[in-house]
Amino acid sequence: MLEDEGFTVATATSARAALEQLATLPCDAIVCDMRMPEMDGPALWREVSAHHSALQRRMLFASGDTLSPGVREFIKRSGCLGLPKPFARADLLAGVRSLLQS
Repeated sequence: MLEDEGFTVATATSARAALEQLATLPCDAIVCDMRMPEMDGPALWREVSAHHSALQRRMLFASGDTLSPGVREFIKRSGCLGLPKPFARADLLAGVRSLLQS
């Protein structure tokens, strides 16, 4: 969806792979899931905050559990954006554009 709108997109198969890519690949924003194997969204956010602080507020977290108090509290505390699943293309694009304007 993002590539169709002209964005350059790098994908990673895990949060650890994403962190490895961030070491060498410039990145303007991160879209990730809250629930991932091995390292969840909050753990990834902590790593990004510690090692790539310019991106700590440029993350969009997709979640099928946005009604959960824990998910809502994390998103609020992190200052990042949340995107409930399933999401519409327009919502994803609006979220990414918002991150890039901040």
